[in-house]
Amino acid sequence: AVALGSPTANATCLALAGSSPNAASNQLALPISTRAPSRSTPPARSPARSPRGTFRRDATSHPPPSPRQFGGSQGDSTVESPNTAAAKKTAYARIQMINALHRMRKRQGRMERLLRIRRREFDAKPEEEKEALRQAFRKGDALGTGILNSKSLRSAFELCGIDARTDVEKRELKILCDEVTVVDTDFFLFVFDAVPRARQLLKRLRRHPLQQDFAFYDKDKSGTLDNEECVAILNKMYTWNLDSVGLERMTAEFSKLIGKCEVAGAGYVDFDGFEFLVTEANEKYNMIVQDREQAIRSQHGVTDAVAEQHWDELCFLWQTFQREASFDRALGEPRADPDAVARILDDFFCFSHEVGGQHFQEVFEETDEQGTGTVSFVGFLTFVHKLREVVRIMSKDFLRTLFNKFDRDHSGFLDINEVTALVSEMGLLPQCREDQWILRRLLSQVDKDNTGDVDFEEFQIFVQRIGERIKAVRSCRERRGAGGA
Repeated sequence: AVALGSPTANATCLALAGSSPNAASNQLALPISTRAPSRSTPPARSPARSPRGTFRRDATSHPPPSPRQFGGSQGDSTVESPNTAAAKKTAYARIQMINALHRMRKRQGRMERLLRIRRREFDAKPEEEKEALRQAFRKGDALGTGILNSKSLRSAFELCGIDARTDVEKRELKILCDEVTVVDTDFFLFVFDAVPRARQLLKRLRRHPLQQDFAFYDKDKSGTLDNEECVAILNKMYTWNLDSVGLERMTAEFSKLIGKCEVAGAGYVDFDGFEFLVTEANEKYNMIVQDREQAIRSQHGVTDAVAEQHWDELCFLWQTFQREASFDRALGEPRADPDAVARILDDFFCFSHEVGGQHFQEVFEETDEQGTGTVSFVGFLTFVHKLREVVRIMSKDFLRTLFNKFDRDHSGFLDINEVTALVSEMGLLPQCREDQWILRRLLSQVDKDNTGDVDFEEFQIFVQRIGERIKAVRSCRERRGAGGA
């Protein structure tokens, strides 16, 4: 018999296993509990429990585990060494970083697939619509960052024909812009998220007024609109502030829209079609007006300051000036003499008879800087602005008395109801639905700080413009109905 653990037994095991001494030494270095028990050895009994629930070692129980099993030191078998804890922490951090990179790659893959889909959808849009969206985003992104903030997003909406008319629409559209721009609003987010949401918002807010408009234009109360009733919408809502070029474009676009919104093969438009027609026509009209204003400004050198003085009427003023002026070959541009300017004022503006001949002549001489007895289009715009200032000065006391009369709370502001009552007392209350639309639009434009209230200066401009606008629109409509320009 050979005693276990003796040199003779070790040599015998090596010879039987065919192992090297190093391998055998490694095998024997493991704790006894990790080696397979011998068949001749009886199974170990479980250790007895002490009364307190702890294990009590006896002669048959296994020896305590080696500190090497748990990574501890020889002195403390339950505490990890600093090197082992640091290694585990480093390994955990590396696993976390790998997982984060994996998630980021998956997100990037999804974004790239979405971007490819968006590109295909954008390429499928009509060429005119794509160019309009590009121009709106480019002009809205004045700093060239490729990202729109809330303010520049509202500007981009206006440039692509999405305009808020009422205080409620302005407020809701501002909230929408703030929500959209919480994340970086790039071009595709503008096209496929911001623009559709803005259109849907205005459609919801305008649905009830549109129902009233539909009932107004449905003369025969059939619940549908025929082609003649649709053309009446064009003439009454989408011809103001258009010159001959813009009017031709708008007429062509409106005809296309009627073809899209008609009930298939029926030749009439129901309310859903009317809602589509008005929404799309409003955007087309706004974009055409902006294009024509830009072309007129470039052609005649109208500065931003002068254009700002004539918001929502620049194309209209150019059309009337072009009709009455004569082309000066020496200067290479159309110019108007005092008689031509007077004809324009008599035909369209309310203040021509309120201002005496002396004021008229003085303002005309101020704008005739070259002393030719004529004015260019830019000079005509300056003349109109200065003449309006003369009228405001002359009527200031009268308007101040009226303003204070209706400013019952002495706040220095009038709300919409007080303005409506004041306009009614002055005899400027709209007589038809088109006049009501003009009043709402003017009031929205005059309130430039978007407070919903009108101060005295804004009220002066509003009273002056509402009388001019109603007369100008009626004169334009009568002239076009008679076949004039």
